Amino acid sequence: MAEEVSDLMSDSMAATHFSEEVEREMIHLGDEKAADLCRDIRLWWAAEDTAGISAKDRVINRLMLQNGLINNYNFGSFPPAAMYINGWPIQLWEALIAHIDAKIIIFSLCHGGTNNVRAFSSLAG
Repeated sequence: MAEEVSDLMSDSMAATHFSEEVEREMIHLGDEKAADLCRDIRLWWAAEDTAGISAKDRVINRLMLQNGLINNYNFGSFPPAAMYINGWPIQLWEALIAHIDAKIIIFSLCHGGTNNVRAFSSLAG
């Protein structure tokens, strides 16, 4: 019999884990870097999934996460990261960086702000 049923990939789980309350508690406990990451992920999530956010604010929120990921890695270290970067699987780290770049570039290619951030295929229309 299942004792707990929770979907770790759900919106409600993400909203709980990356909430402002969690960020404040991390700051209270002195973990500023974790609090910054919590904020950056929450704002990135909002940029990807919340209606009514201006394109400028979406870019700012996305770049906050990207800058946080890039600035916390020493590109001059040897040997270079092979599997993990600061605890993140390297594929996830690289995919987030590429995803943010792609969204910014695609928006700049769209005329009249017509692209749907959830569907790259909207560019073909």
